[in-house]
Amino acid sequence: MGKYKICNCIFDLNFISKDFFNERFHQYEYAGNKPAKYIIHFKLTSKIATQNGEKLLTTKNGIRYKINDTQYEDLYKNNEVVTRITNNNNQYLIQLKTDLTDLKSSEYSLSTLLFTEIMRKEKIAVMHASAISYNNQAILFSAPSGTGKSTQAELWINNIENSIYINDDKPALSIDNEKIIVWGNPWSGKTLNNNNLKVPLKAIVYLEQAKNNEVLQLNDFDKVKYTMMNLGISSKIEDNEFIIEFCNELISRTEIYLFKCNMSNNAPKELVNAIFIKSSKKRKRLLKSFKHDTMKCK
Repeated sequence: MGKYKICNCIFDLNFISKDFFNERFHQYEYAGNKPAKYIIHFKLTSKIATQNGEKLLTTKNGIRYKINDTQYEDLYKNNEVVTRITNNNNQYLIQLKTDLTDLKSSEYSLSTLLFTEIMRKEKIAVMHASAISYNNQAILFSAPSGTGKSTQAELWINNIENSIYINDDKPALSIDNEKIIVWGNPWSGKTLNNNNLKVPLKAIVYLEQAKNNEVLQLNDFDKVKYTMMNLGISSKIEDNEFIIEFCNELISRTEIYLFKCNMSNNAPKELVNAIFIKSSKKRKRLLKSFKHDTMKCK
């Protein structure tokens, strides 16, 4: 396929299901001269022979091991290796058995996992959320699958002007000059709702289904609980150390809400009022109070 610039990293990507991925990745194509930092190539094979190495980790579906300086991860089905992921100095080769029933889904799922792993190497977190940009400020909707995060994002896009998708399932988050930045990327779940954008984060909105709409402030314990759930836990200790550190930074720099909501067109208007109008008035009151107290001290 070619080179792509995603979250400021250059990738060399080659998928087997080229038409499927070209549709999703075209806006991230990179025509510059910089070499790719990460190479991810998929390959079909009729048989993947078992091999022995230094065991690093046993997972639910397979085993991770090392031979010399190359790391491998074998995924099993019915005691047979059906997928092998080889990583040699950030060059990934993913071998897939030719008898896979859904090749596109396998490539997409595996590349999503590799993208998340690579982003953590770059000190970038990938969050389970639907991200939109409103007046160049990012809002993240996050909840367990099936709660309605994509529905709330779509309601916002359809009912609030100056709104656009960043990523509908896996937005990437980084810290830049003490600001949280939200990046678009092509791994947006079941939809094509993503754009090649980087937008400063305004707020995270965790969702619960309810009959009536109500926007609530979360206490510090619940902020950590909800955020850790949606940043995900890794099998690598060093990744989890980064996730915990990033979670602390995220909740200290970001407005975080719980939105008990229905699926009406009024839902996004309730959020606009809470995030952009009420919070702005509150800040003005605090600033006015601060100025008044300062004058009294003089």
